[in-house]
Amino acid sequence: MRCMALAMVLTAMTIAAARAEDSPRRFRCEDETRFALSFLAPGTARLQLPGGGEQILTAVPMASGIRYEGAASIYVEHQGVSALIHKALDGTLRETACEPVPPG
Repeated sequence: MRCMALAMVLTAMTIAAARAEDSPRRFRCEDETRFALSFLAPGTARLQLPGGGEQILTAVPMASGIRYEGAASIYVEHQGVSALIHKALDGTLRETACEPVPPG
C-alpha cells in the first residue's frame, strides 16, 4: 500500500514538474531579432522565435554564466550580458548581443 501511494505521489510530482514552465523572458537583439526564452525542467529551455519557430535548448556547463544549446541556436548569459548565437548550415556562428524587453 505504501509503495502504491509513493508511486502516485512521484507520478504527480513528475507531471507537475513537466508542466512547470517559467513565464517567457523576452529579448530584443542588436540585429533586430526578437525571441522569448522559457526555462523548463532543470537544464532545459524553450527558445521561441518570430513566426512560430521553436527550439528546445539544453544546458551546457560553463565556468561562469549560463549556456543553452540547440540544433540551430545558442543562448549565452554572462555577467548580465545576453547573446544569441545562430548556427549556419556551413558551421559558422553569428553572434548578436541582446537585452531583455521589460514586461508589459
